[in-house]
Amino acid sequence: MSDGPEAGAVAGDDTGGGDNREGSVPGDEVWDEREDDGVTTLGGKRLVVFLYAVVVSIAGATGFFIGALGIRGLRPVSFLGLVTFQPTATGLAAYGMLTMGLGLGVLLALVVYVSDRYVDED
Repeated sequence: MSDGPEAGAVAGDDTGGGDNREGSVPGDEVWDEREDDGVTTLGGKRLVVFLYAVVVSIAGATGFFIGALGIRGLRPVSFLGLVTFQPTATGLAAYGMLTMGLGLGVLLALVVYVSDRYVDED
């Protein structure tokens, strides 16, 4: 038996036992991409970006569907008073994606900003 740095490693565990990278936090490995037994996991940041893209795509698809129905009486919509979108399938899809993309993007940027500056004192 070895009492070296890998003494706590379990057979098949590729984390290296007491692997403590500089700047890492215990439990941080949950958010890292790792490949165990041929299965690739999706890291935390990549998962959030993927979900962001899915939500923005759904907003675009919904706008496209509403515009494709050709509902009468729809008026052009303005985004922040800068761009006006006509009530067509393409126009409403672009409006939906731009609105959701900006709204969620601002919220995610705030979360990243706060989480980078938050000090966890345990």
